[in-house]
Amino acid sequence: MSRSRFWLSATVIPAVLFLSGLVCPTSVAVDANTVALWHFNEDGGQIVHDASGRGSDGVLGSSDGKDNRDPEWTADGYAGAALRFGGEQYVLIQNDGRFDLSEGTIELWFKLDEPINGAVLWNQMFGKAIDGDFNSYLGIGDSPPGRLRFKMEKGADDISIASDSDQWNADQWYFVAGTFGPDGLKLYIDGVLQQETSQSTNSLADINADVIAIGSDMWPGGADYFRGTIDEVRISSIARGPDELGDYAAALVEPNGKFTITWASIKARY
Repeated sequence: MSRSRFWLSATVIPAVLFLSGLVCPTSVAVDANTVALWHFNEDGGQIVHDASGRGSDGVLGSSDGKDNRDPEWTADGYAGAALRFGGEQYVLIQNDGRFDLSEGTIELWFKLDEPINGAVLWNQMFGKAIDGDFNSYLGIGDSPPGRLRFKMEKGADDISIASDSDQWNADQWYFVAGTFGPDGLKLYIDGVLQQETSQSTNSLADINADVIAIGSDMWPGGADYFRGTIDEVRISSIARGPDELGDYAAALVEPNGKFTITWASIKARY
C-alpha cells in the first residue's frame, strides 16, 4: 500500500507541478490573416508596437508626451505586461485604410477594476471612429444594461449583438471576440458564442475611420471609457471561427489559483 502511494506521488505530483508551473498564458501568434496585434509587453514608454510587422503602432493618450490621458503600464497582464485604464484614458492608432475591412475579427482580454451587476456605466474596450460618426465598438454599456455589446454603425443604420450575462467580476480575466462580415456578427465570451445575426455588415464596413482606439469608443459626441486592464488585442481580416481563435477559445483551467492555462495550450504543445 505504501509503495502504491509513493508511485502516485512520484508521477502525478510532478505532472501537476509541470502543468501549473510551465504551461502559462501565452501571447497570441501572428498569422497570414493578422492585420494588427498589440501584446502590450513594452511595459513602459509612450508607444505600443504592432507585432504583426505592418507598422500600426499606437500612442498612449492624446500625444507623444506623457499626460493624464495615458493608461498605466502594469506587469499584471494576461500574458506578460498590459495596460490599465482608469477612465478617460486610451491608446490611439492612426488608420491608414488597413482597418477598413469588409470582414474581420476583433479579440482581446480584459479585467475590470470594479464588478458590474447589471449596471449602466459604460466600459468601452475598443472603438473605430471618425469625426461626426463612429463605425464600431466593443464594450459593456446600458443597452441592454450591463451586457457586453458588439456594434457596427454607419449613420442611422446599425447592427448590434450582446452577451448573455450582465454580471462581471472584478479582477477576473475575460476573453471577448467579435466577428463581422457578409455572414453577419458573432460575439464570443471565453470562447462561448453569445449571440449572432445573419445580417450582412457590408454596408457598414466602408467608413474610412480616422482612428482605432483601445480603452474607449472615441464617440465624437462624447467618448465612453474603460476602467480596468486590457491585454493581447488582435484585429484580423477574416471572421474567425471558434477553432481559429487560438488558445482564447479554449476553456480556462486554474489549477492553483495563480497560473491560468488552457487545454488547447497543453494539447498544442505536449
